[in-house]
Amino acid sequence: MTRILLCLLLAAVSLSAQFPTPLERSGYTKLTTNAELVEYVTMVDAAVPFIRTETMALSTGGKSIPAVIVSTGGNTEKLTVLIFAQQHGNEPSGKEGALMLLRDIAGGKLDQVLASVDLVLVPQMNPDGNDINIRRNGRGMDLNRNHLIMTEPEVIGLHELALRYAPDVTLDVHEYSPWGETWKAWGYRENADETYGTMTNINTSAALRTMQKKEFLPFIEAFLAERGFSYLEYNVGGPPNVERIRNSTVDINDGRQSFGILGAFSMIQEGMNGRDSIDNIKHRSEGQCAAMTGYLTFAAKNAERIRAEVAKARAEVKKPKKVHIQMEHVFEAPREQRYFSYASQRETTLVLTNYHTKVEPRLTVEQPKGYLVPKSDTLLADFLAKHHIVHTAYAPKKKEKVMQYRVTYGTKPVFEEFELPVSAAVKEEVKGVKGAEYWFVPVMQPHSTMLTLALEPHSMINLLQYERFAHLMKDPLYPVLRVE
Repeated sequence: MTRILLCLLLAAVSLSAQFPTPLERSGYTKLTTNAELVEYVTMVDAAVPFIRTETMALSTGGKSIPAVIVSTGGNTEKLTVLIFAQQHGNEPSGKEGALMLLRDIAGGKLDQVLASVDLVLVPQMNPDGNDINIRRNGRGMDLNRNHLIMTEPEVIGLHELALRYAPDVTLDVHEYSPWGETWKAWGYRENADETYGTMTNINTSAALRTMQKKEFLPFIEAFLAERGFSYLEYNVGGPPNVERIRNSTVDINDGRQSFGILGAFSMIQEGMNGRDSIDNIKHRSEGQCAAMTGYLTFAAKNAERIRAEVAKARAEVKKPKKVHIQMEHVFEAPREQRYFSYASQRETTLVLTNYHTKVEPRLTVEQPKGYLVPKSDTLLADFLAKHHIVHTAYAPKKKEKVMQYRVTYGTKPVFEEFELPVSAAVKEEVKGVKGAEYWFVPVMQPHSTMLTLALEPHSMINLLQYERFAHLMKDPLYPVLRVE
């Protein structure tokens, strides 16, 4: 038996050796360009029957963004996983790691996982940023802040892809930088090869969030440790005990929670960036590949449970409910965490006294039957269309009340999670609404929760955050109405 297993392992290694990535072929001296990436996935597509590629979108610069579809067939009840990398062009190891993952799949190393999982893999979301090593896309937009307003073709293409394949599980792959001068002055920095962040918006499924926190995070820490990579739960802010540190944002404009708010099991993965783009790239890319492999392995091991919980979450999303439109990160208890000490040049354990690990609601609203959006507002109409949000002509009914907010606005749109764009919003009934002037947007649809977070004027993460929708703040009578 041992001899058979050894032969199988050697065969898998041999097959993987047939598909070295462009980074490997360069001896880890040159990052993969978009043209090289397209050539590579096309070659793998031609060589492996269960792998095919399609063009997800063209970037603002006209470059191809391929999606790789991996399905070995057989089981019709498979979990569908969507992994996408390099929304930020100066975070290349996610892309390189994704190509290594594809190499391993083509070489047969993940056959057991693929018995339970179909994979949709987008190795590179931002080819324009990649090829000139900048964070934003060719139009200067941060793709990972565009998933709510969806103005960029790269983000639109991703969500169209998700609409076609309906992934149960998604993963957004990034890099974090620990090299800031503020942290250096504090004396410590983060030193984990890989970090993972759960869904933090408390309107997402509590069952899925619990599975992520209680089951996946311990699993991925052990999985990575077995392969020689270190792990830390993803957080932002700090330095700890100097400034507040928390488990990321509650906003739904990013690659993680834009899918999580629709009911998917959705997470973010961030590997540690180098001092420059090529620094330590072999280890960084291999760490990203190992972490993605771990994510797929967990999904495969828990496929039936995840599928059931995602189905429940998607059913609940469509029902009228209370939605938390203002939230706050709060402190629960002191926590130990390991950091790299600049003084000793070693890792050491510190006690964090201002790590805000819990999110609590601050303001909650009851959803209406639907919203009325002025037909004359082409930007709101575009928002509805980009998200495929159902909207129809409005026919007033006698038993319905139409309510409008009278709002006291701030001075300008804000793009800060804890700075509200309004200071007060009071509802008052509106009589004689002309149905022909409005689209009726029912809340009983897949985007139900997202709609309330986006359209309620006193939501902390609404459309008023964006200059694109500054016109909504011109009149104290908020133009989007509620049908109750």
